[in-house]
Amino acid sequence: MGKRKTIDFLIAFDHDARKQISLEEFRNTAQALKAYSKREEQYRNNPRVEVVLLGADSIDAIKAPPPGLAHMSPPSESRLPVSAQITSGSHDAACRTQPARN
Repeated sequence: MGKRKTIDFLIAFDHDARKQISLEEFRNTAQALKAYSKREEQYRNNPRVEVVLLGADSIDAIKAPPPGLAHMSPPSESRLPVSAQITSGSHDAACRTQPARN
């Protein structure tokens, strides 16, 4: 089998502030899912924050948010390194979101 090409990106987004709170990159899906669960638990009681896990070949593939998340804005330069910033553009990423836990 060939090397895994999909990179998982874990994003937390604050709807009220209309800002991305965090962006984490994973090359191992099991680690990404574990981090996703921790992040969901962190924001469990904060309905303003949405946590999503996206899979793509590169950060460039998710420059534009997937359908249903079109309200996401580029991250604040003060919060994320330049290499992790998302800018507007085309999108061909697979979206791996899990339903919120009650």
